[in-house]
Amino acid sequence: MSTEECIGEHIEDGLNKTLSGKAGLLFVLDESGSVSPANFQITKDFVKDVVRTFPLSENRSAGVITFDSTALLKIHLNIDSSSTFLNEVDKIGYRGGGTDILAALRAAITEINNYSKHNLTVVVLITDGVSQTDGTPAADEIKRNGNPLFAIGIDQGTNLVHLEKLASTGDDGIKHFFHVRTYEALENIGKYLNAPAGSGGSNNSTQCSRP
Repeated sequence: MSTEECIGEHIEDGLNKTLSGKAGLLFVLDESGSVSPANFQITKDFVKDVVRTFPLSENRSAGVITFDSTALLKIHLNIDSSSTFLNEVDKIGYRGGGTDILAALRAAITEINNYSKHNLTVVVLITDGVSQTDGTPAADEIKRNGNPLFAIGIDQGTNLVHLEKLASTGDDGIKHFFHVRTYEALENIGKYLNAPAGSGGSNNSTQCSRP
């Protein structure tokens, strides 16, 4: 399997374990100036691929926060219809600006407290930049409250050490941290997640060791 397929397999495995019961899925998406409109579209497509792989229902809801130097709520965390969620993702525009992960994760805490339908919310942070702030205090609060935090860092410009520190650790001892080298690779990972069984995509037996 390729590196991208292996990362996709590990992301899927981690989400399978954390979304096994009633849960929310809150995406926190970087839309800073380093991303570009085209790459932000790839990020949105990845979010849609994840939700197609893990469909929403009365037991699973999803929401979206975007951030540059400020954080904006785009989709409340109480959406439990996949079709509604996918349509709302398509409407999200791109801003550009700085990178403030602390503001983004604080916004995630507020959204979880106000709109979560379930006792557990899986936060998925996707960024390609170096944050102007240290997101650790907010990340620690998210994790302390029992919510897993997945961190996906794209490109070499990302502060990988910081992102890995933000990520939670699963019951299997594996960090929910993933380094993706390019947006094209993120696009391929999304396609892997959304591939039908038996096509070399997801739902196949594990063939990758954790990098």
